Amino acid sequence: MFRIVWAIIIVMIVISLSLLPFTGRELEEKRDWITASELLFEEGVHLYKTGLYHSALTKLDSSILIQPFYSPAYYYQGLIYTESGNPDSALTSFKRALTLDPESYLVRIEMAKLLLDKKDKREAKRLLIEANRINPYRGEASKLLNNLKLNELKLKESK
Repeated sequence: MFRIVWAIIIVMIVISLSLLPFTGRELEEKRDWITASELLFEEGVHLYKTGLYHSALTKLDSSILIQPFYSPAYYYQGLIYTESGNPDSALTSFKRALTLDPESYLVRIEMAKLLLDKKDKREAKRLLIEANRINPYRGEASKLLNNLKLNELKLKESK
């Protein structure tokens, strides 16, 4: 118990010391950057949902410039590239999103779909198995895996 209390005290001191270099104004500016990034992200998502992909991509790119470690921005960037017919850029964006959020179910699903289109069944299958492990209650990974297995069986039977 005593160690836990000391650990909490040390963590609080470290957090306090990390904030010392910032003045109140600098903290407000930092908060404004995050708010600006969130606004740009939300605008980008809205534009994506309305089909204005170029404008959406511009907003998301600006959001990423301000806050480069926000994985949903890369996820939506990947969706836009997918819809725009640019699968290589989409895969790059999805890989970045997955690096930032290694437990992302949705990113794995979208990457697997792209890889299936590119005929990279091995990597797609790996991603779908991981997605199913992360969330076995969502049916999309299981459905895609079953379709992949059926196609493999049909291919074997036709030979």
